[in-house]
Amino acid sequence: MKLLIITNTFGNYHRQNVAVDSWRHLKSIYPDNVDILNLQFEDEKDTFVNPYPDIKTLFCLTNTLDIVEGATKKLPFMSEMFSQGLSQMADYDGFIWTNSDVIITRVLIEKIINTKPKALACSRLDIEDIDSFQRILEQKVKPVRWEIAGIDTCYFRKDWAETHAHLFTSNQYLMGKFLFDCHWGAIIRVYGDAQQKVENSYPVSCFHIHHGIAAVTADCAERTWNLKVAQSNPMNIMLINVWAFYFSQILGRRTPYGSFLNERDDEPAIESTYFSYMNINRNLT
Repeated sequence: MKLLIITNTFGNYHRQNVAVDSWRHLKSIYPDNVDILNLQFEDEKDTFVNPYPDIKTLFCLTNTLDIVEGATKKLPFMSEMFSQGLSQMADYDGFIWTNSDVIITRVLIEKIINTKPKALACSRLDIEDIDSFQRILEQKVKPVRWEIAGIDTCYFRKDWAETHAHLFTSNQYLMGKFLFDCHWGAIIRVYGDAQQKVENSYPVSCFHIHHGIAAVTADCAERTWNLKVAQSNPMNIMLINVWAFYFSQILGRRTPYGSFLNERDDEPAIESTYFSYMNINRNLT
């Protein structure tokens, strides 16, 4: 099974460098299974300074600053991230989209290879700062909190992605701002495997060096844009509410409150029942 990790890196900073090292590590231990592709903006092809020259870069994304009124940061459209990932599938069985500062572990790769799910939605475990990816390998990390509200990494099997592409490409959400991930998580759970649990428990598929949540809570033009996109279609709102109920009423019961580190014993069963009723393929008879 061959997988492609796609992302959009931004500049050169510590959290992202640690994450990139995690993907490099995966490629080193799964040389026949994992490749990495950095998607960048088309208008930067001649000016882009690449801090990761060993990772293939494709200049294909639209400059959203020209489209989003009042925007101050050039963020990819998630519809393009999905469509570009899918366009690379001639030689792959599926692709993983991830935020550029998310540390991916072999737990996720092994699950995909061994169980071949249609799709996976992955939340992250926030950890205290580490000086290098080596700390992950040595298991010398200190958890801060599970980010239960959204997702930072998704996997899409090629055939499932082709069938459901319209669900991911019909809304021009901006990457890194709120609501798109709730919408995507709901699509994966409602249209995917009814019993495929969200990746938000141990062993950990995705780590993330904690830095607060201002990026998704602070008012800005990009946040307003995503809100308008979400509100543009009643189906969007319904799917986001399916996800909101899940994390507020199921995951939100974890302890300690605010950190959500300890999964309740009954959580997997409750999640399974909830999403089996929400799944589009549920047998009504």
